[in-house]
Amino acid sequence: MREGKWIVVALALVVVAIGVSYYLFVSERDRQLAIREEVAQELDLEPEVLEDRSTGELKVTLYVYRPGATDSGKNFLRKEERTVFETGDPILTARQIVQELLAESKGVESGSGAQRVRLRTFSPKGHLRQLYLLDDGTAVVDLSQEIVQGILGGVTWELAVIESITRSLRENVPQVKRVFFLVEGKQRRTLAGHVSIEEPFM
Repeated sequence: MREGKWIVVALALVVVAIGVSYYLFVSERDRQLAIREEVAQELDLEPEVLEDRSTGELKVTLYVYRPGATDSGKNFLRKEERTVFETGDPILTARQIVQELLAESKGVESGSGAQRVRLRTFSPKGHLRQLYLLDDGTAVVDLSQEIVQGILGGVTWELAVIESITRSLRENVPQVKRVFFLVEGKQRRTLAGHVSIEEPFM
């Protein structure tokens, strides 16, 4: 009889533990959805609205892939200066930075009298679906499928996409400590078949 009572108590504790775990899971899921909906409204702002909300201009440093580089060392990326709207909102700043990275090359570069156009790192059809910032400093960057489909350079090009976004966000937005990537709102094992994105990038 005593053993039977202990079995019943143990089963009851298991049921309670499962119930509490499910409650915590649902609560966190609902909280994240609320964050996403709130941020989504901000991310849909037009440039004119951003300008109205801004207090001026903010200079940022983007890190873009240096064509021909194959080693992800210090010469893998090079700096490019841009100007975005200063809104005082780290999420809006982060979004503008990613949008700048996704945008067309800023025209033609000149060097030694010869002109050359920077190769695109990102597909022209790709876009940023979502970006939000978690309390622990993780920036979640949700990219469209077109960006993944546009990666044609194998592992080097995948690293270029990841490193370009990660370093540009971390260098310009102090609140960003790490970057986690999604594609079409879902977690994936790799970005485009080569580089794992199961863990955040520092």
